[in-house]
Amino acid sequence: MPSPNAVRGCGVLALGVALAVASAAHAADRCDSLPPARVTVQALYPEPAIDTSLDLAGLAARARQRDGQHGELERPLGLTVAKLIGGFEVAIDFAMVDARGPLICGAIKDVTARVGFEDAVIYVAREIVGDRCAYDEVHQHERRHIQVDREVLAQFTPRIEAALRALVASRGVARGRSTDAVAHELRERLRLVVDGELRSLAQEMRKRQRVVDRPDEYRRLGRVCGGVLARPWAAGRRAGP
Repeated sequence: MPSPNAVRGCGVLALGVALAVASAAHAADRCDSLPPARVTVQALYPEPAIDTSLDLAGLAARARQRDGQHGELERPLGLTVAKLIGGFEVAIDFAMVDARGPLICGAIKDVTARVGFEDAVIYVAREIVGDRCAYDEVHQHERRHIQVDREVLAQFTPRIEAALRALVASRGVARGRSTDAVAHELRERLRLVVDGELRSLAQEMRKRQRVVDRPDEYRRLGRVCGGVLARPWAAGRRAGP
């Protein structure tokens, strides 16, 4: 008898950048003399919503969407969707420098990065909502996906903060002919760090999510609650997409 499937999806990486720039030149004539920058990283993971409005066919269609796809699974009884997001705001101090070289220097004054997930939803197929045992099993399985996300986020938050602190310490100053050029250079340095760390986070997350969705877990779900979870999944397969 085929076993039921539960899938979890992650949305496309969304990286937003906002810039706050000090308009006046700093009193110091060199940006190297400015105080050390402040770095803050905020981890975001709202409590997921529960959605039982979709039947098996609707859930299968939802799973095929880009943020709901998970490996080879086609007939989910449950689905967890959460969009990975990341962005930062940066404040920059500027100063005039020796006219024999670039005219403007800029130093990162404050960086606030926000990383995590939004739009988190746990879907449970409508056909099993009336069976408390079946509903609880699928819901608990999906909660494990949420827990993986949170564990990976907790692991990467200090790592991202450390990477940003290292960048600010070594490359937190830029020089150029205009404040726009300097600000662009510093934003790009920050963006590359945040973007790279989020890609690593997503890779680690997918690896751990595959452990939650291992085949023996589906076999277990097919046996619990008197096999009730296997029946709607098998009926859905016979009916086709």
